[in-house]
Order: sequence, then C-alpha cells, then structure tokens
Amino acid sequence: MKVLLDTCVIYPTVMREMLLGVAAQGAFTPLWSARIIEEWARAARKLGPAGEAQARGEAAILRTRWPRAEVAVPEALERRLWLPDPATGTFWRRR
Repeated sequence: MKVLLDTCVIYPTVMREMLLGVAAQGAFTPLWSARIIEEWARAARKLGPAGEAQARGEAAILRTRWPRAEVAVPEALERRLWLPDPATGTFWRRR
C-alpha cells in the first residue's frame, strides 16, 4: 500500500518518526512531493532562523532513506487544489 504523507504529518517530528517507523516495518510505502517538502521547510521558518535549515536537512535525510518516495504531481491535478490548508499558512495558492 502507498500512502501520501502531507506536510501536516511530516512537519511534526514525532508524527513523522512514528509514520516512517511503521513504513520501515513494511506496513506501507511513504510518498510525498517536492511541493510538500518545500511547504514543510517554509513552515519551519516559524520556529526561528534555524528552523528552515533544520527541516531542509531532515528532508535530505528522508530523500536518502526513501529515494523512491518523492512523486511528481500532475500539473492538471495541482491546478485544481487550493494549497495549503488555511490552518497551515498561505504559501501555495491555486493559479
């Protein structure tokens, strides 16, 4: 089974570690997009100057650990989305 992990579950360290621990046990294959990872890094800016750098470093580790997890989102689908959830910020908006 494949599961798309959105920013809302990747951003919180405990949630991310729990889910990827379960994935490492073979329960599912984690997936995410470059946009999800970028949203995580930008949201981490709220933690202070080092927040974004830390998130980007952790994202690099995830990409190394799960090299096939990053998927491309078809542009037609992306245009239909209003991103992100209003509770997480206003970085991405539908064109």
